[in-house]
Amino acid sequence: MWRFLVILTLISIIFCIGFWIQISNYRVRAHRREFESVEPFNNFKFFNEIGQVEDENENSCYPYMVHSIEADILGLISPMIFSCNSPMGNWANFSDGILTISERIFEKRKAEQNQNFTCVYAEIVPKTELPNGTILAEASKLETPIEPGIPTKIESEQFVVFCRDPFGNHFYNKTFFNFLPRSETLTNLSSSDESLMILSISGMSHNQAMRHLKRSLKFAADNEFQSFSMFNQRSQDNLENSLKTFGGSEKVWNIAKNNGCPTFLNTDSPKFSKMYGYQFDYHSNLYSSFNKQYLGQVDNCISDGSVTVEDAITLWTNFSLTFHPNLCHFSLLHFTEVAGPGDGKIVNIDEVLNNSLEILQSFGVLHNTTVVILSDGGTGNSTIFETETGKLESRYGVFLIRLSDSYRKRFPENAEILKKNVDRLITNQDVAETLKHIIYDQNQENVTFENSLLSRENSKSRSCDIAGIEDEFCICSKLAQIGIDKRPEILRNLLKIVKHEFSGQKCILNIEIDSENLKFRIYRSITFFKFFGFLTTATVKLEKGFSKPIRLKFGGKARFLSLEPDDLELREPLKFIESNHSLEMDRVSDNCYRNIMAAFQKF
Repeated sequence: MWRFLVILTLISIIFCIGFWIQISNYRVRAHRREFESVEPFNNFKFFNEIGQVEDENENSCYPYMVHSIEADILGLISPMIFSCNSPMGNWANFSDGILTISERIFEKRKAEQNQNFTCVYAEIVPKTELPNGTILAEASKLETPIEPGIPTKIESEQFVVFCRDPFGNHFYNKTFFNFLPRSETLTNLSSSDESLMILSISGMSHNQAMRHLKRSLKFAADNEFQSFSMFNQRSQDNLENSLKTFGGSEKVWNIAKNNGCPTFLNTDSPKFSKMYGYQFDYHSNLYSSFNKQYLGQVDNCISDGSVTVEDAITLWTNFSLTFHPNLCHFSLLHFTEVAGPGDGKIVNIDEVLNNSLEILQSFGVLHNTTVVILSDGGTGNSTIFETETGKLESRYGVFLIRLSDSYRKRFPENAEILKKNVDRLITNQDVAETLKHIIYDQNQENVTFENSLLSRENSKSRSCDIAGIEDEFCICSKLAQIGIDKRPEILRNLLKIVKHEFSGQKCILNIEIDSENLKFRIYRSITFFKFFGFLTTATVKLEKGFSKPIRLKFGGKARFLSLEPDDLELREPLKFIESNHSLEMDRVSDNCYRNIMAAFQKF
């Protein structure tokens, strides 16, 4: 009897496992059908299976992309739409430098039989600066009352409106940014009215945009945006990628400013703000800091009911509307927190971005303004990048660009070259050169940009080596399956090479390679990988007794021909990895420690 029960139990377990697999496959297929049905760009692509996209040229750099809906990320990609618990009414309107308070306050006074429902505005002023670069802000003690229905010209650049009940409790708080007061002092030295708007979303990958920016991408596809499907990030450091994209030492915004175009930066990054805010004519540091400090955030909301990203994108849009069409202008909205830690947070950008693009189009801004939407890859703090699919996604940045109507009319050849590059391997440096090229062309500067996507048609066979992209971050590489029988030989050869590197250090007792978590990747018949190891120092006689052995961690990169692990070689010098033990030098002889450090410096 018990044998029968055991067999019956095993059959049930097998049936359940099979049923679960079928359900999982159905869920993946269903999600894929949903996303594929709204794919906005033919060239903004993802692929149905993990694999390479073949090309007729055997030397081509084949993108190794994954579908935006893979089984291992299903539980991490649900949209996370933010809403506020108690949104406030719209009690203040600010347009063209004029502030007006709603006449509904008369109804409040009448209903409560109390005239002491009041509204005031006050300038936002700096308070102090924190070590991380955040400039704390506060409302000026000088408050100006404003009566309902009376248009009032505002001279402050960044200000806040408070509406209070008779007991002093606030029933409305809202910040505003006023571009007009200083606009009259900004002289347009440019010979053109062409402008550039950039939205940068740090930590967002190509596939994350596919999952969560459907409406915006649909607008982009319908309105002549070009989408680049092979934007390969140069580094795992988001800030490093961004700075390369914005031009390296010669920042694109400085070029625009030098050409007489008003410039504006809005960012949620204190670090980015501190580094570059002073280089812009307008900078929303005080405005944004005041929102976070005093208006509070609930699920990324400020207390008047608007989502923080909505407020930021609206400000980005209003800047262009302020100066269009009289002055050329440059604006950068740089988000660093929106794309993490939850993958689905990005969806909060979609509706407001789509609406802003529609507003820009309806007001004619797109006629003489180039709009760029980009990211620095998916190497942020989103949990999705801990999955295998996420790790592949992380190398793909987003680069969307719509050349202004007037630019395409003036430079039709450049526009055609740009279209031809959408399916070619590009890097942050290529994007930087392109942005600079646009600004110089707009101002009729006689400057040549050989690496610009507007002047050079990249080859289909362009490799990551030529583009300056490291092997392990190359979108053309893929995971290599190294058999268990091959790994010991690889580790032996690697250890032999490392020992040879330290052969002159007599105080090293032992060297070992960490064999855990080795991941091999292959590209163009070369297999490469990162590794870590440890040096253990020998016991040495000191003036007062003997030293204690210590372990020092190091790292390196190696490669070999895919089928010949005995051809193993280091790809770059070994690097010492800083330890948390600050007193290690006291536990070993000075000469030994210093010799080891000198060896690393020699590498």
